[in-house]
Amino acid sequence: MQKGLAKIENILFGITVWIFLSLNAKDFNFEFYTVLRWVLPLVLAFLTCYKRNGDLPYPPLLITLFIVAIVPSFFYSPDIIESVAKAISFVWIVYGFYIYFWGVKDVKELDKLFNIVCILLIIFQIINIIYCLIGRGVASSGRYDGFTTNPNTLGVYSNLALWASYYFFSKSKVAGKVFFGIMFVASIILALLSSSRMAFIIILINVIIVSLISSKTNVGRFITVFFVGLFILLLFTGVLKVLNISALNKLLESGGTSRGELWEYAITVWKERPWFGCGYRVSRLYNLSIGNEGMDFHNSYLSLLLEVGVWGVAIVLLALLNILINLWKQTQKQLIKKENKLYIVASFMILCLIINAWSESFLFSLGSTEAFIFWMLLVFLMAYNNSLDDKANKVTLISNHKKTIR
Repeated sequence: MQKGLAKIENILFGITVWIFLSLNAKDFNFEFYTVLRWVLPLVLAFLTCYKRNGDLPYPPLLITLFIVAIVPSFFYSPDIIESVAKAISFVWIVYGFYIYFWGVKDVKELDKLFNIVCILLIIFQIINIIYCLIGRGVASSGRYDGFTTNPNTLGVYSNLALWASYYFFSKSKVAGKVFFGIMFVASIILALLSSSRMAFIIILINVIIVSLISSKTNVGRFITVFFVGLFILLLFTGVLKVLNISALNKLLESGGTSRGELWEYAITVWKERPWFGCGYRVSRLYNLSIGNEGMDFHNSYLSLLLEVGVWGVAIVLLALLNILINLWKQTQKQLIKKENKLYIVASFMILCLIINAWSESFLFSLGSTEAFIFWMLLVFLMAYNNSLDDKANKVTLISNHKKTIR
């Protein structure tokens, strides 16, 4: 019974992840996905409740602090219904998946769920490649967008697919290594074809990280660092302009690392209500800059500052920093042991999205693909940490029991 229920949960989880990935797809993005993306997390939470005989975990401190952070901004929102609805959606998704992963508990079962996420990322990236090859993956601007609706989105997906490819590459035999090696390289190429400045920076960071963690000796790491440093020096001094990388050319232009007037206008808006913000997830309504009317401010952190003010940002930081510090400590342990590739890959996927959020306003919008992946992976690793702790405690108890018998 339990095994059958676990299989049903895995299928529903896979469908949920695919639906969220498909929210940015230019084709096969069906209208009923809009409903299912909210229903399925509730179904998974309900199945967990059933499986655990009605037991549910208390909401994590993250949820409580988030609510405290954003509630004052409701009173200044020009559309309080939307602000409240977006807040509910955040709690709905984050707490729903927190319940689901809490209910799984077993490390091996959590491994299966992460495999599902990576497999779906690879499948989506294969479709991106096909769309680019047949000519359907080019936007009107001339930039590549693949199967997605936006070149910047292709850049995000490609960075995530790169880590998924590395994950399976490290676990595969010869034939598998060839396939996932090709996918790894293809993800780099698609990130560059997207012409996204942030995607270029992140893909560069990711390749450096993969090179370093794949080096087995200190000499190998030193050689890697030397050549990486030399390459970056040549890249950003303009010596390698001959490569004609569009994203790099944009970065080297004056103001290439920012959104210029758009962010300056955002700061002006923030100064009008600096302490409690202008309303959660409605900052775009305040964007009246010429040519950008009603557009998000293309920076998740700046958008959050506008929406919930200094008060809200301080509390959200308090909630997130403790979690991220703990995750980083565990990631460091896994990097030293070189045993658990899953934890390392999931952590660097989260890092990709944290960095990418600097140029896009998705991070606190749980109706988006990128935000879903970030928060889902975050609570996944929180649950994974608990399972690792439980496993370590069991090993300690067994060891102590054996010593007592002796």
